[in-house]
Amino acid sequence: MKLKFDKSMLKGWKGVAIYIPLGLLLAYFFGVRSVLFYALLCVGIPIIHFNSDEDTVLYLYLGAFSASLIYRGIGFVLGTDLPVVAVVSTSMLHDRTTPVVHYEWLEKNLGISKEEADRWPLSKVFDRGDILIVIGVDPEKIQTGDVIVFDAGQGYPVVHRVMLQTEDGGFRTKGDHNPSLDYWIVYPEDIHGKAVFVIPKLGYVKIIASELFYSLTRW
Repeated sequence: MKLKFDKSMLKGWKGVAIYIPLGLLLAYFFGVRSVLFYALLCVGIPIIHFNSDEDTVLYLYLGAFSASLIYRGIGFVLGTDLPVVAVVSTSMLHDRTTPVVHYEWLEKNLGISKEEADRWPLSKVFDRGDILIVIGVDPEKIQTGDVIVFDAGQGYPVVHRVMLQTEDGGFRTKGDHNPSLDYWIVYPEDIHGKAVFVIPKLGYVKIIASELFYSLTRW
């Protein structure tokens, strides 16, 4: 017996009865665990469905699912779960304070000269709103000067430069714009990958969307 899809099934409240469970399943698939987000989804779906074209919700679902598959596919190729990261702070910015908080700090604390530091990957770094391309990395191959993406309990991934390796296999990091080492220790299981390329100023849309999404899903 063949099952035939009839678009009339998605009209009116019948469509809402299908879209809401489907939306909840998709949200769960994407890793959302927020009761508030699920509640907004249940309220928003009927509003969109009855105030726009009847296929709008379906197209939104297909777009979100396709984008997720593409993102995960890129991540699979690059060997990381976060292949594209938007910079959300100025902690790696180089400006008039750089000679003191970056170069002087390196010389004084690690004996690394400006010439050596300028040969590091992404030595000219990046600013808020830039996009980073990230690849997976073997923790044993991480070196001083590499820019890594990791979790540090901040609610979002942190992008800082490796300064030291600890005796227990962890790493001490620092933002180039910051005057001191980060207080945390980054362990291999916290690391998403290493930043290898910067696309300037294309991340603001992602930042706004991420901050909105985070504000909704933290409850």
